Amino acid sequence: MRRFAGLVAIIGGLLILWGFVPSNPFDDQRTNAVRLVFFWSGGAAIVLSFRGRHVVFQSRVGRIATLAVVFFALWNVLWVLLSLGTDSLLGDSFGLAGFVAGFLGWLAASLYGVALVVNRTSFTGFTPLEAGITRFTSIVLVLAGLVATFGMDRVGLTRSEPYGEAFGTLSALGVGAVALSWLMMGIALVVGARRGTE
Repeated sequence: MRRFAGLVAIIGGLLILWGFVPSNPFDDQRTNAVRLVFFWSGGAAIVLSFRGRHVVFQSRVGRIATLAVVFFALWNVLWVLLSLGTDSLLGDSFGLAGFVAGFLGWLAASLYGVALVVNRTSFTGFTPLEAGITRFTSIVLVLAGLVATFGMDRVGLTRSEPYGEAFGTLSALGVGAVALSWLMMGIALVVGARRGTE
C-alpha cells in the first residue's frame, strides 16, 4: 500500500510539474481534470501512508493536519469531477465551494509541513536519505501551501497593482513546490517499501 500511495503521489506531482513546461497538454478540461485528481489524491495518499510510519499522527496537530489534507483533497477531487459537467467553474455557489476547497487544501498542506517540522521524532525509522528528503520537503510545504493561495482569483492579489504579476508568479512557484514535495515524499515511500520487502 505504501508503494501504491507513493506511485500516486509521484504521478500527481509529475503531472502538475508538467504544466510548467512549454508543451503543456492540459489545456483540455478533461485532461486537466485527470491531472488534478492525481495531484489531490497523491497528497491524501502520502499523509495516510505516513500516518502508519510517523509518530506525528500521535500529536494533536499531526492528527488535525492529516485529517485536513485528506478531507480537502477529497473535496477538491469531488469538485473537479463535478466541474466536468458545467461550463462555469467560478460562478455562484459552485465556484465559491471550489475556491474554499482549494484555499483550505493548500493551507492543509502547510499545516502538515508544520506538524512534521515541530515533531523531532517524525522521521524515526527512516534511512538518513529518506529522513533528509522528508525533512526538507516538510519545510518546503510550510511556505509552499501558503504561497500557492496567492494566485487564487477570489483572493484578488493577482489583480493588485503593480504587484499582480509577482503574486501570480509566486503562486505558481508555490503550487510547483507542493507538487514537488508530494513527489519526493512519494519516492521516499516507494524506496522504503521496496527496502522493506527485500
